[in-house]
Amino acid sequence: MNKRKARVVIISLYGSCLIACLAEVLAIFNGWGNLSGFRAVWTVVFFLLFWHWIYYESDSQEFDRPYNFGLSINTFWFIYVPWYFISTRGGKGVLTMLGFLLLFWLPFIVGLFR
Repeated sequence: MNKRKARVVIISLYGSCLIACLAEVLAIFNGWGNLSGFRAVWTVVFFLLFWHWIYYESDSQEFDRPYNFGLSINTFWFIYVPWYFISTRGGKGVLTMLGFLLLFWLPFIVGLFR
């Protein structure tokens, strides 16, 4: 069941990235100016979806989650998230983490072409 939830969240994450990229392209062509408010919303949406994906995906990976798993992801995400990816996937975890970073930065990169 959690594997299905993880799949829905990752599809939502890809869809929201596509919407954010589309908004950046529309802003470029229509001359809308600064999209700082939209970028702030995109950051919050990305991290909420990313946190939910890790939570559901860790259950489907048969990963032995510690008692304070949710608190650790929220508080110490910069240490805990790379450790989670490397401990569950090994070398592929680094590529997965870099893929998520690219997914996060893609709308900002598209916005650079003004």
